[in-house]
Amino acid sequence: DKFYSLVRCENSGEYYITVSSQTALVASAGPSFHSVVGFRGIELANSSYSHPLFANGNSKNLLPSDHVTVHRGTGLVHIAPAHGMDDFSVAMKHGLPIVSCVDNDGQFIRDFDYNLSGCYAYSDANRKVVEALREMRALVGCQVIQHAFPYDWRTQQPVIVKPSKQWFI
Repeated sequence: DKFYSLVRCENSGEYYITVSSQTALVASAGPSFHSVVGFRGIELANSSYSHPLFANGNSKNLLPSDHVTVHRGTGLVHIAPAHGMDDFSVAMKHGLPIVSCVDNDGQFIRDFDYNLSGCYAYSDANRKVVEALREMRALVGCQVIQHAFPYDWRTQQPVIVKPSKQWFI
């Protein structure tokens, strides 16, 4: 089980949750943070949060998963159930819908309040999401983390994982 910290930003007075082993990394993002209390990750299970990019106000649940690591970042991750096996497994376990928002060309087909339609998932969209979070003052820090994506051996381009309904006889 992972250990987390509730940290307070001295500049804004806002509170954030981060994996305890990375509190110093989060603090290096700029504002001065200090730890308020520590707790086990399982205590977060099924707590809810509001995502700043979704204007509809629907809260989301924090769900435990063994695939989350504490070596980089905050120790909390979002999932895209239609676009990865680990994410798909978490969604199935917790009864979440499997919705793909990326077409066969790798472009967003829906906009999530920030006009992502037509943006390529592996390039344009990242920039737009960071800009939107900055505008909302919801971005504490930003750093590039290299992820392991599958690549097509012929084109050397990233492959977007998408679910498909199928059956076999």
